[in-house]
Amino acid sequence: MPSERANNRPLSVERVTEQLSKLGGTPFYLSQFEVNMDDGLVIPISELNRMRRVLVDDATEKLSVWHPERSGKTCDLIKPESNGNEGKIELHLHFYSEDYLNECIEDSYQVEHKEKDFDAIWFMHDLKAYEDHMSQMIDKRVIPVLPRIGRAENHEDFIERYQNECALQRVLPRIVLSHIGHMVYLKRFSRVKWIAGETMNCFNVDSYDTFISNGAESVILSTELSVQELGSFKKRSNLGYYIYGNMPAMVSEYCPVGGTLTGKSGCNLCKSRDYDLIDEKGMHFPIRCDAEYCRVEILFGKTHNWLSNMLRLRTLGIRVFKMEFDRLNPVEEKEILTTIATSGDFNNLVKKMPQFNDNFHITGKGVE
Repeated sequence: MPSERANNRPLSVERVTEQLSKLGGTPFYLSQFEVNMDDGLVIPISELNRMRRVLVDDATEKLSVWHPERSGKTCDLIKPESNGNEGKIELHLHFYSEDYLNECIEDSYQVEHKEKDFDAIWFMHDLKAYEDHMSQMIDKRVIPVLPRIGRAENHEDFIERYQNECALQRVLPRIVLSHIGHMVYLKRFSRVKWIAGETMNCFNVDSYDTFISNGAESVILSTELSVQELGSFKKRSNLGYYIYGNMPAMVSEYCPVGGTLTGKSGCNLCKSRDYDLIDEKGMHFPIRCDAEYCRVEILFGKTHNWLSNMLRLRTLGIRVFKMEFDRLNPVEEKEILTTIATSGDFNNLVKKMPQFNDNFHITGKGVE
């Protein structure tokens, strides 16, 4: 990018050095740096950041090639026929609290059944907590989930650090996307594998094909699809479905906790206790708060439970089963997690699950 003559604040050698030295979370440190630059010029800071990222990506790519003599060799690829049942069954266990996640992982390791015909995979929604303990999270094979509402500038640095930390630990970086806009800026992180969450609103085979062709390793179908509508995906592979948790009825950047109790954002009241909205019929709607961005999800008070219907969903081609745990039903949640940890056979796992009791499944479109 050609530099331009600065009108007010020219770019200094110190600022260039500062931007290109931001290597925290990468496998590298700056040992020597020189700048050859005329006075009175300006280059956008975003361009300096891009230069640094390209440099780090190139250097990380070289580190990741364990056998350079094999690079450049190719083989013919054979695309298998898709029948909706390829791959091992995966149970995706989603958490919103770091303490609860660590507690459940520790309990699981103590009683875990070693031989399984399914994989239990852990996910974390709190990106701030994930970033604060990224090395430990990756070591425990916990996968981060991007929020439904987000801005590119909020997540690009996180993804970059996550990708580099995974390279250090020689772990394949995986991430869950929650909004179709996430696909745009994820393109430059070529080594990150991604999962399309149910909030990506995959309603039909066309949207499924679009996600898969753009690199999704699996797709969690929209919760607004009926069982009959799931049948249209039967010949597709790597399908997922949300089977347990308190679904969000609404997501909002207005926080009713701060708005009602203090009249301002940033009050952090949500860190001290839980809050519900109560309607005129006395029904409770739990509020899931994001203290960092003062954003909330209003949850349905009734737990969505399709656990004992998993075998039926399996016949429709579902291979990935998503469950959410946030201590709203602690006794039932612990029962489910213990069953997963102690079971080795998927069919027996389903039989031991809490009784199917769901009268709540959303089949209409456009929940507001």
